[in-house]
Amino acid sequence: MNVAEFNSLIFSIIFENGSKETSYIIKLKYLIEFQLNSTISFEGGIISNLNKIIQLLTVLRNSKDYSKEELISIFTDLKISFSTNLIYLNKKQYVLSLIKIEQTLFEDSINKHIKKEWERIKKDSRA
Repeated sequence: MNVAEFNSLIFSIIFENGSKETSYIIKLKYLIEFQLNSTISFEGGIISNLNKIIQLLTVLRNSKDYSKEELISIFTDLKISFSTNLIYLNKKQYVLSLIKIEQTLFEDSINKHIKKEWERIKKDSRA
């Protein structure tokens, strides 16, 4: 349920300029994170996607006008691939596109995780 609500809110921000408070989205991030084990590399990757989404949301929602160098530093720290030539075409649209990419990666990872867990449960129930 937390994953579905998190995804729904991120989609509303990307496609409809949703206005849900960032603090609520962060709360959902932590609820999802508490259900995962960060020491398992695959689940750690999911947590990494969540962290990137939250950081990008913070950049998007911050009223500060970031310089190109600041944006490059933020994206580099987050280990997000980006094109330095595109950063200033439209900061909001650029950050939204990065959020969409990270959200898609998160969604794919969480779907794989759920499938893996479901297969494990089916296997355990047969034993």
